[in-house]
Formats: sequence, structure tokens, C-alpha cells
Amino acid sequence: MTLNAVNVPDQMCTSWKPIRYFKNDPRTTLLVVLAINITVIGGASAPVLLMATAIVGILFASVGTLKGVIRFVALESGFLLFTYYGASLGTNGFVAFLIGISFWMSRFILTATIGIYAIYSISTSELGAALRALYLPASFVSAILVMLRFIPTILAEFKAIQEAMKLRGINLVGADVIRHPTQTVQYLIVPLLAGVVRIADDLTASAVIRGLGSNERPLPLYATRFRPADALILFVTMSYVLMRFWNPTGEELLGFAHIPGLIR
Repeated sequence: MTLNAVNVPDQMCTSWKPIRYFKNDPRTTLLVVLAINITVIGGASAPVLLMATAIVGILFASVGTLKGVIRFVALESGFLLFTYYGASLGTNGFVAFLIGISFWMSRFILTATIGIYAIYSISTSELGAALRALYLPASFVSAILVMLRFIPTILAEFKAIQEAMKLRGINLVGADVIRHPTQTVQYLIVPLLAGVVRIADDLTASAVIRGLGSNERPLPLYATRFRPADALILFVTMSYVLMRFWNPTGEELLGFAHIPGLIR
């Protein structure tokens, strides 16, 4: 028997953040995340990193706040500039160390930001439907869905404990956590561990109710379909991957590579 997805209004396909544009299939988002993570690590040239920054920035702007987008652009631009022009400050070991840190941070910020975009733009139900459409093992799909639900729930529990302690006059934020380790364990860690046990039981009961332990393939609530936004994102991503294989320098893109004595 063929199982067809239930028609659910788009308003019910809620993600962590409202998507302003580029409402695409979750599988497209996962492909972009994979492409960015593979290509930016290593010896990617400056033009490749700039194109990756543009792709990540545009996608992240569809779900992130203006402050978050400005912070991403500022950090990525700063690390890229210091990576390629930091040597002008000197050739001592400390400057070389800072250039190495900037080299890896410029790549880490890209991978972290595209991951945040994926978490914000894909709801748990949409991700489950997309992963099952790829015919992945049910155990793998269940583990991914539980992990994505468990981490935000733990963060919410952590924040709730902090606010409850603040009402009692106990401040457990910032440097106070380090200055008062015994108080932190007593009023923060112990309640958090108790909450983790309760949350794990709730997630287990929810998984059983939803039939995750069944041998039958569940009926998806959300139809996974190819949209025009998917075609545009895939075209740009494939162009970016081809550019990464070429890995041109700035001089090659501008046509200056043939000039004798030009330093690249």
C-alpha cells in the first residue's frame, strides 16, 4: 500500500523561526549544509570563501534577526581580512598564531551559521518526513529527531531554572557560575539533572505514542516537494561547488594571473 502525505496547511508547518523567503524542501537545506561544511574546510581560496559567505548570509537572513546577520557579516569579514592581510602587522610568532586562529575561525563561523539556519528553518516534522523520503534507517531518523528536540528543551529548562533562582535572589548567570561553584551545583546543576530525567521520560512516551518503535513506515503529515526556491538554491550551490573545485584566486578571477611578477 502506498502512503501519501496528509495535506496540511503551510501555516501548521512551523519551524523554529518564521521564514521570510526561500521556503524550500528540507532535503535541499541539508544538501547546502553538507556542501558548505565540506568545501570551506581546508585550502579554500578567498573568492570561494566570499561566495560561501554570500550564500550563508542570504539564507541566514531569511530566518535570523538583523542584529544576528550584522554580527555574522562583521565577524566573517574581520576574520577573512585578518587572515589575508594580517601579515602586514609583522612576521613574529604571535601574529602568525593570530592569523592561524583567524584562518580557522573564518571557516568555523560559516559552518556554524549554516547549521543555525538549518535548525531555525526546518521543523521536526518536516525533517522527519524528508529523512524518511530518503529511505534512511528508522533508528537513525528517530535518533536525529530526538536529539533536535532534546537540546532545545534542555536549554529552555536551563533558562527556566535560572529565572526561578533569580526570583529567590540567587543569581546564576555569567561569572557568578564560576565564582560560586558549590552554589551552582546546588541550585542549577542538580535541578537541571532532575529535569533531564523528566524530559527523557516525556520524550520516550511521546516516541511510543507516535509509533516510532513500529515496523511500519509512518504516514508523513507534511508533503516534501520541489519548489522554485529549491531549483534556485541548488543551482547556486552547484555553481559554488564547481567554483571550489577550480578554487581560483582573486587575480585569476580578474584576469591578472598572466602578468609576470604579480604576487598572488
